[in-house]
Amino acid sequence: MFGKNDQRTIRRIPVECQVDYKVVNTAEFKHGTAKNISSKGVLFEADDQYEVGTMLEIKVGATATITAHGAIIEVVRVNPAESGKKFEIAGLIKVIK
Repeated sequence: MFGKNDQRTIRRIPVECQVDYKVVNTAEFKHGTAKNISSKGVLFEADDQYEVGTMLEIKVGATATITAHGAIIEVVRVNPAESGKKFEIAGLIKVIK
C-alpha cells in the first residue's frame, strides 16, 4: 500500500471488516465493508452513493489490527466498486467518537 511511487504521507492499514454507516442526524445504520483506514480517513464499500461533502457517522468493527471505534466523516470521493453494484466511499475523519 505504501509503495515507491505513493505520495501519501499517512500510512493506510488494509482491513476487511464491517462498517456501519448513516447520514448524520438520521436514525438507520446501513452495513458496508471497510477496505482501509488511517489516522485521517477511511475507505469502505457501500450499497449507497453519497454526494461529496455529505457527513456520515460510521462505526468500524474490530479486527486483528484495529480496535472498534466510531467517527464522523466527510465524504471526499465516491467511485463505483469493482463489482459494479456498490460504491467505494472515501471519507475524511472529522471527529472520533
